[in-house]
Amino acid sequence: MSRFLLHEVGIVPKEQFIVDNTPEEFEAAVRADLAAASDKREIPVTFDADAGNCQRLLRQVEHPGRGLVIGSGWDKELAKELKCDFLPAAAPCPYRLVLTTNYAGFSGGLRLIEDIYDVVLSTYA
Repeated sequence: MSRFLLHEVGIVPKEQFIVDNTPEEFEAAVRADLAAASDKREIPVTFDADAGNCQRLLRQVEHPGRGLVIGSGWDKELAKELKCDFLPAAAPCPYRLVLTTNYAGFSGGLRLIEDIYDVVLSTYA
């Protein structure tokens, strides 16, 4: 998703937090993939199955401009605290019913763009 957001939408990912219990043998491949996403900017990635710890780290990050948190329902209050927009894109998510929607493939990419702009533009209403 980070690569897609950067190359197809022009949204520059600042940090990537992976809270899935990723086996260590795959972490290097994920880091290499993110490093290859841009030759102009490094996308820092943190692997930590403790989502609470990732939220603590995210609270310490400062970037100018408007932020967007893409995560699970657990991240909604964090986004509000950080004054960032929030897009629920991972389970668990009690704020949205998802039956057939996904962000994979061409139509999924279009749906992701729609959802991001829907979240961002709704704050201007």
